Amino acid sequence: MNRSQTPRFKNLCHVIFWCSLVFMLQACNSSSSSSKKAVPTIPKKLPIVKSDITLGDRTWKVEKLGSGKRIVTDFYQDSALPGLILTIEGHPMDYALLSSENGVTPTSSYAVLVIGDVTYGGTDLAISEIGDVAIALTGPVQRFQAGAPTGEPLPCTIKVTASQIGGGTSEFYIDGNEALLNGELGTRTYNQVIDLLTNHPEVDTIVEVDVPGSVNDEVNMKTGRMIRNHGLSTKVPPNGHIASGGVDLFLAGIKRTIGKGARVGVHSWAGGDGKAAAEYPEDDPAHHAQIDYHNTMLGTPQGRGFYFYTITAAKADNNPDYSPLDMHYMTTEEIAKWKIETE
Repeated sequence: MNRSQTPRFKNLCHVIFWCSLVFMLQACNSSSSSSKKAVPTIPKKLPIVKSDITLGDRTWKVEKLGSGKRIVTDFYQDSALPGLILTIEGHPMDYALLSSENGVTPTSSYAVLVIGDVTYGGTDLAISEIGDVAIALTGPVQRFQAGAPTGEPLPCTIKVTASQIGGGTSEFYIDGNEALLNGELGTRTYNQVIDLLTNHPEVDTIVEVDVPGSVNDEVNMKTGRMIRNHGLSTKVPPNGHIASGGVDLFLAGIKRTIGKGARVGVHSWAGGDGKAAAEYPEDDPAHHAQIDYHNTMLGTPQGRGFYFYTITAAKADNNPDYSPLDMHYMTTEEIAKWKIETE
């Protein structure tokens, strides 16, 4: 090789070297990016069809369904009033709360409406179904004072849609990287978590301050899976309270912590036939969805074991002789046994 060829050879070597280096870096970048865990897409919101209340010539849209105020002292002094209780707040704002004293579906003809400080009641409302999506209560109601009806009856129609019955009452408050949660869980909660993931990427922990349960277990499990898939943690603060579906949602956290003095309540459920969950054979399809969810959150077979523990720990909440006192609040030893906390 002569000296005049040497620089060309060196230049060629340099080109080959740098090309090889670039190729290696690209290969490394390609393999590292492909190994990254894909972030799950954020699902679409579940539609909530609004209900409405018509009293006389005025109509209110029901924006939110939940416990509302328990109105018993101004209506026959009856502490065990069945039927619907509706509270219209911020009058004349179109906003209302709805609850049912005998289950999520109205099965009696009683209804109470509270508009501002005025109570209206009806004891003979007709119940009818509107397809598969809504229930209507129609009939006269009267203003009540001191537990007695007064004034002329007013025509009233209450339309309750199925999607709002399972809406829940949950509220979130953003505090730095935490989202503080209160209220009953349902479709409303599912949509709120979508909002969290979309608009508050800084939030990595959901703090369940006071979450007494869920009004729609199927949707609640979807919410829990969404929380797990996106890697959020869950927390119950000191002296906080979670029960029933609130516990199911708590289990969805990648990391789970329970503060000192917090209460964790579990109980059973019952089917439409009145049978308690524990009365169904363990391999009955009625258990499958819950077993699968708990296995996903706690691992197999830990999740299955915890689920069957919950349905034998206390009565079902729709058992005729059930009371909130029947809720079983887990001991420190039980929480440790079932690995409810991760740290």
